[in-house]
Amino acid sequence: MDKELEKIVNNIREDIKQIKNDVKMLTDETSKDYVQALIDNVNEDDLDVGDSLSEEQEELSKEYLDQWTCDICGEYTHEVEYDYLASNRNHLGCELKKEIDIKHEIAAMEVGVDVKREKN
Repeated sequence: MDKELEKIVNNIREDIKQIKNDVKMLTDETSKDYVQALIDNVNEDDLDVGDSLSEEQEELSKEYLDQWTCDICGEYTHEVEYDYLASNRNHLGCELKKEIDIKHEIAAMEVGVDVKREKN
């Protein structure tokens, strides 16, 4: 391995060490486990420039995606900014719409309208 290539590989190894240190600081268990799994997939002894992740490694695991699924709409939320997430990793918009719908149903019941019957 020439000097330049060796330098690149060493820099990558140093980056991985830094990521490992950063992982220790994470508080969200799901994030911590996911990042640790990514790090574990890197085999430092056999690291070679030009190696790429297999298609299988690039795909997100079903277990990971299941934890990042909106309970209301069923779509994944793993790529949603934290500012747009509500409780239990649901979309903020889904939670707000659900809350508004519930308030409308309560208001309708208070005036004597059977919302479920009216929807049919």
